[in-house]
Amino acid sequence: MSSLLDDELRDYADRRFAERTDLIDRLPAASSLLKTLTGDRLTLTRLTYGTPPANDVIDCDPSVLLSFVDHALMLRRTMAWTRDLPVDLFVHYVFWPRINNEALADCRPWCHRELIGRVQGLDATHAMLETNYWCAEHVTYHPSDNRTLNAIGTLNLGLGRCGEESTLLVTALRAIGIPARQVYTPRWAHCDDNHAWVEAYVDGRWRFLGACEPEEVPDRGWFDKASTRAMLVHARVFCDFSEGNVDASASAGGDGTMLLCNLTSDYAPTTDLAVTVTDGEGRPFAGANVAFELLNMAEYYPIATAVSDDQGHARMTLGKGSIRVHVSRNGTFADVIVNTANTDAVTVVLSPRPSAENGAFPPASAPVIPSWTSVDLVAPPSGTPRSLPLTDDQQRRTIERRAQAEAMRTARVAGFADLVDQATRQTLADRYRNVSTDAADTVTNLLAAAGANAPVITSFLLDDTDDTAESAVDVTDRDRLALLSALSVKDLCDVSAAALDDAVRSAANARDYALDVALSGIAEADRYDLYARYVLGPRVGYEPLAGDRTRLQAMLERTADTDALRAQPQRVQQYLLDHIDAAQSVEETPEPISPTGMLTAGIGTPRSLDTAFVVVCRALGVPARFDPQTGEPEYCQGGTFHHLPSTRSANDATAPAERTATLTVVAPNGEYPAYGTDWSLGRLIDGAHGTDFASLDLWERPWDGDRMTLTVEEGLYRLITTVRLPNGGQQTNETTFRLDAGEERTVTLAMRTPSEDELLEHIVVDDATFHTATHDATRHLSQLLPDRAIVAILDAHGAEPSIHVLDELIARLRRDAHDGNSDGEVETGDIPVVFAACPVDAPLSATLRSMVDRLGGDSPVVWRCDATTYERLTRGMYVDPDKLPMILVARKEGDRIIGTYASTGYNVGSVDLAFRLAAK
Repeated sequence: MSSLLDDELRDYADRRFAERTDLIDRLPAASSLLKTLTGDRLTLTRLTYGTPPANDVIDCDPSVLLSFVDHALMLRRTMAWTRDLPVDLFVHYVFWPRINNEALADCRPWCHRELIGRVQGLDATHAMLETNYWCAEHVTYHPSDNRTLNAIGTLNLGLGRCGEESTLLVTALRAIGIPARQVYTPRWAHCDDNHAWVEAYVDGRWRFLGACEPEEVPDRGWFDKASTRAMLVHARVFCDFSEGNVDASASAGGDGTMLLCNLTSDYAPTTDLAVTVTDGEGRPFAGANVAFELLNMAEYYPIATAVSDDQGHARMTLGKGSIRVHVSRNGTFADVIVNTANTDAVTVVLSPRPSAENGAFPPASAPVIPSWTSVDLVAPPSGTPRSLPLTDDQQRRTIERRAQAEAMRTARVAGFADLVDQATRQTLADRYRNVSTDAADTVTNLLAAAGANAPVITSFLLDDTDDTAESAVDVTDRDRLALLSALSVKDLCDVSAAALDDAVRSAANARDYALDVALSGIAEADRYDLYARYVLGPRVGYEPLAGDRTRLQAMLERTADTDALRAQPQRVQQYLLDHIDAAQSVEETPEPISPTGMLTAGIGTPRSLDTAFVVVCRALGVPARFDPQTGEPEYCQGGTFHHLPSTRSANDATAPAERTATLTVVAPNGEYPAYGTDWSLGRLIDGAHGTDFASLDLWERPWDGDRMTLTVEEGLYRLITTVRLPNGGQQTNETTFRLDAGEERTVTLAMRTPSEDELLEHIVVDDATFHTATHDATRHLSQLLPDRAIVAILDAHGAEPSIHVLDELIARLRRDAHDGNSDGEVETGDIPVVFAACPVDAPLSATLRSMVDRLGGDSPVVWRCDATTYERLTRGMYVDPDKLPMILVARKEGDRIIGTYASTGYNVGSVDLAFRLAAK
């Protein structure tokens, strides 16, 4: 059979594979597989082992990687739109197993079987669109934690973040041979959060689409308008093979395991920003870490990175807005804020500064009393979106098919309950009632959360393996239930039976030590809970649940003095370092390398070592975790969690010294700013991208009255407050201060207060379609809107925020009537209110209807707004689409509708503010 590939790829694969020969030789299963292969199968498998992130090579079953190879070659032979692809496009965007940082799973053959009949006879463009409808029939958007589920996990759950929805769509498209990639803006410039979508290569060019948000034509999505304001858009590739059809130049940064291709200019106006790094004498500074940081969620986040060359130069193509250029090297750092709308070159001077232990690098002068510096940041203006217009028929078809897809998804998810029959559920309830009084409810909730993975959870709960043999461990029902209760919903929907069994049995091996020795300083009533969370629980961070802890315990027994490690857990760090060949260690990987993988291959990464420290401690029966505030590994000894000492003192037998301070943050004027939205606190560390501030995780920390008291490590801290303007810009304050061990300090947050004029915008609004309650007529917004008006889109179900809006509106009308300014109609002066309700098919709740009737005069018409229309209106005004109600201040300018202010959700005074702004 003739080759489906070419000599250039074959030579590249051989060369890269040769660079990893030492590693492959340490992996017997991989070595054995490679000896059986020839031709194209050997070329792609060598490419797979020679170039992907090390965790895929070390931890992924070789049979799974071979399945990706065989499936891709089958597509190359059989699919018309795959057969003639350039080899580099085929390799990166059809064959490549990894999409983001998901756990690799052999799911493409299944997706192919599900889709191939559905797309047969279609051209590539319509096959792409049909595949997206299929995805919407299985998954819809739902926010969750940062672990990215693979396609199997997302399908099992029926829900996913945008990163998971796009991973699913890329998986499905690659499964049928259509080149696809995940496209990502790491952080928006005009609002908080980020977004991922998909591009597919059809008819000789890349087309974009919203994952699980199908449309009748490509190049459409709510994010299109937002992307014209992006500061950075990128896509990943995982090696630098190119024959001229793939950008593998790391034009948006990357590391040794992935390259980020800069796609910003495809979506937004851009500036090529040139950075020159010099030392204090004006000489070029080579090898400096250059991070391009965007203020988002109240922290400066590196959206792209680079390293200065021998001339001290680094470049990045960015959108046109404010960016912080952060430069660091060897504990020295400097920052410059640049507006790329009017600047395309900047020089950053990196002068030496004294350093301190524990990553606390003070600036030239760290003030004793924090002083605040105000900074105004500009978001890029809206550009021209690329979305193709829909005909009325296409719009109707899109709405109908989306509704049909959601109905199918809902029915499918509801059907998960039937995967475990009622008799089995009753058996589980009877068995686990002895564990606790609410155990039956807990089991019911676990099975519901597991979705299509419920049979795996059921099998684990029902396991009746004979544990009476001398070599068996004593696994109790309490252990099984506690283990599952420690897992997240995502874990429940994709965890394997083998991983669950390994976790519970390995923990049972260490349970007596954990409860009787490691936790002896804890009140007996509290010990089991800590054991369940920090020994029995298999989840450490966002790593794959490898199911190898029993194997790890066996390796420790052979290679370590386990009694000494238990007595001094800090020595686990040095044990791991002793088994890692520093010369062979690699760049960070999308997922941590498993502890057994590292010990077998002798290769590690910083994040893998941190994860392994916690896993090894738990395998020994020592409770361990990542610090909830800093994410650093720590272990429990004497009833207290301790951070690791520095590497050079890891073998010090003395107890670790606590180097903490107390910081009290005070809320201003009785307000309670939201962490990660209005303010953040970061500590200076030496991290993956050099010396920079890393935000503490205080998302769940509540205010105690008007203050929040924190125990933190000594070091240099930066506190940022920000107020987001409707135009996307931000008004910020920041202060930097040092905290020494034992110090107590109080800082009151200083928030900026924008003027009302600064709250006004000028955004062209879609001429949205509204429906009558009976759906027998429609009106465009332009038909309902006088010269200017307030549009209030309420929650038809009568949720509290919508009730508050009506309450404020009624109170305002009463004030106006008392002052003689209104005749009781729904207007104040000459500013009327147009009402609509969402979802489109939901009847108005009795409470909402009664409040509308109280608005006086003839009860106003309440139009209906479908979810797609609501999302486009909110996204178009750059406000949160996941919240109801929406208040929109709008006016007509010729044949256009201009939005001057919008808000979603409810804040006290929002109605009065809308009227004041409408009158301007």
